[in-house]
Amino acid sequence: MRSNRALRENELIPDQVLLPFRGIADFFVRCLAALSEARLGDVGVTLVDTGTPDAEVARMAGFCKDLGLDLTLVRGTGREIFDRKYLLPAWGGVPRRVIMLNSDTIPTPGFAQRLLGALDLDPKRKFASAVSTTPLDIIIHRAGFEDGSETTLLERVYRYHQQRQARYAGQVTDCAFANMTCAALDWAAWAEVAPGETPFDYGHHYDLHIGNLLRDAGYTLGVCEDCAVYHIGHATFRQVEFEQLYDNLLGRTLQYIDRWGHLPEHFALMHEMLYTSERFPH
Repeated sequence: MRSNRALRENELIPDQVLLPFRGIADFFVRCLAALSEARLGDVGVTLVDTGTPDAEVARMAGFCKDLGLDLTLVRGTGREIFDRKYLLPAWGGVPRRVIMLNSDTIPTPGFAQRLLGALDLDPKRKFASAVSTTPLDIIIHRAGFEDGSETTLLERVYRYHQQRQARYAGQVTDCAFANMTCAALDWAAWAEVAPGETPFDYGHHYDLHIGNLLRDAGYTLGVCEDCAVYHIGHATFRQVEFEQLYDNLLGRTLQYIDRWGHLPEHFALMHEMLYTSERFPH
């Protein structure tokens, strides 16, 4: 596992999956195991620690070694997954694209190549997401995932993914909003529209904010209909005290409405998100 190295800003490095890490939960271990089977090819994996004790980091490193995953680790307190000044020294160069991946997901085989390929197909498209199994991901949720006990969860996830591959091969749908549950993002466009700090934290409307900035700059967002990811939804939030979570979400929601709520579709989205969270509480 690698950490900081000499930074060469003009040196191009492989595209990277960015995975937040907040302790060794079962869902996180499952996500790492799925990544090891996901046929990443040349795509690297960067774990962005959000305040994990050293002993757990060491355990995680040993687990990754057993899986054969070659990872870069970025240590921090929480915001660093979306702060390029922390990521670049760890890499020693600059990737063309990154893939944001929630740690409570099960990525499917070939997901990285599919999402990155969607960016290559259209020079104006700077963001491409997989579809999600959970209704909590309003923007990218698609029906059809079977929830049951007759087969393993992994078998159901892979079957759902294969069904969508067969039915929607090559299809990318334009999207008005960004969801970073499992999504590829062009690095240069990201740096262009958000060169400095933002008021939004990971999981608290940052993806929506960046997507809006990309669209304002003339870029497009897409959803790969033939690429699925299983997402628990709110699993990471369960590791945070409810009062802290509530204060963070409420504060970020009000900030988002203050920044984007003058447009009716954004105000309507916030209402739908709150309604959906009530129907599927964390």
